[in-house]
Amino acid sequence: MGTTYSVSFPTVKGTKRVPIEVASKHWQPVLEGIVGGTIERGSAKIIKHRNKWYVYVSITEEVPEVIATNRIGCDRGQNNLAVVAPKKGFGKFFSGKEVMHRRRYFQKRRRQLQEAKKFRALKKWNKKERRWMDAVAHTVSRRIVRFAEFSNAEVVVEDLEGCRKTMKQSKKQRADFAQSRHSWSFYSLEMKLDYKLAMSGLKLVKRPAPYTSKSCSTCGTLGIRERHHFNCSHGHYHNADLNAARNIAQWDGFACSLNLKRDTAAMAMSDSENGLLGAAPNWMKTQSTGIGE
Repeated sequence: MGTTYSVSFPTVKGTKRVPIEVASKHWQPVLEGIVGGTIERGSAKIIKHRNKWYVYVSITEEVPEVIATNRIGCDRGQNNLAVVAPKKGFGKFFSGKEVMHRRRYFQKRRRQLQEAKKFRALKKWNKKERRWMDAVAHTVSRRIVRFAEFSNAEVVVEDLEGCRKTMKQSKKQRADFAQSRHSWSFYSLEMKLDYKLAMSGLKLVKRPAPYTSKSCSTCGTLGIRERHHFNCSHGHYHNADLNAARNIAQWDGFACSLNLKRDTAAMAMSDSENGLLGAAPNWMKTQSTGIGE
């Protein structure tokens, strides 16, 4: 019949013990670890939702640290929820078309409920949308972690703090719930990716966002991005999101974002010996400019 798990809790009439059902086979090893004593059990919380009772248990688990031998970059966006790729080679795309379609559907239905003044139904609808988006973020982050485990790589992401203020959008785009950056939860995917990597012994690393989309991942020169395409003056062509992911993976890193005017002046000062004219900052040697020292 298999293993049956149960949970006990105190009541006014004494301690009760009831059998429980495991929500997912993913948690089966965790429960076995708690029973076997290899995983430390913390506090437990019993919650009722839609006439069903759930038990949430916090745990503490020792995770062996993995020495990563590679790095993969993760470029987050809207047309593609995420694109992950190493410095060179093929990447993995997570399309955002279905998400954009569903978000427009959620927006349309929300307007109908608002016009009908069905506020209780509206509240349920908003929760349904949040649960769906949360499930998408869990799925994408889990697949990225699998890719990182296969490559034995740490994952590098852009630091998108304040991106809603710095990245401009038209009024029409902001009104479209599927395209508006104000309605997209980049941080949610980042947090799920962070703890899932930690459970695998890998790390999530942040890098400054400037130039990751403007630089060529092959030669380092600044190029032109037009929607899904990226071209540089040396004739290299890349998918724009894949190019950004490769740049993030090979970013050797300034500790903070650089001022664009200052960067342009520094690029003009660099010569063929100390840096490529028009190159992104991470491809330039700092000896001639003093930046990064």
